[in-house]
Amino acid sequence: MTVSARPLPRIGQILRILFWLACAAALIRALWPDPYTEPVIGSWDKVVHATAFYVLTMLGAAAYPRTGLLWLALALAVFGGIIEMLQAIPALRRDADWDDWAADWLGIAVAMGPMMIPRIRGRLRV
Repeated sequence: MTVSARPLPRIGQILRILFWLACAAALIRALWPDPYTEPVIGSWDKVVHATAFYVLTMLGAAAYPRTGLLWLALALAVFGGIIEMLQAIPALRRDADWDDWAADWLGIAVAMGPMMIPRIRGRLRV
């Protein structure tokens, strides 16, 4: 009886799985009823939003390297906007806050900045 060696999954496949799991986790966490009635720290929620979308942006860029960064940024921003619209549904007992969406954009922009520099520099060379 021979055992065939199965190749390990490519890193790209692993990154894509991680990206979509992170998206699912962000969506579930955003729609889950909030156990806290008062914020512990005033802007803590905004930091969580920015951090989550920073991580999603980095994972998305690594998982889909051939996708344009601006398309990725736009897709993630739309995802954040959809989350806020879903949070406006009363049955979910969540509060939609467009400042949260702005924090999502900030996390995306902070992640995109360093990734865009080489591309911009490459275009400026003559």
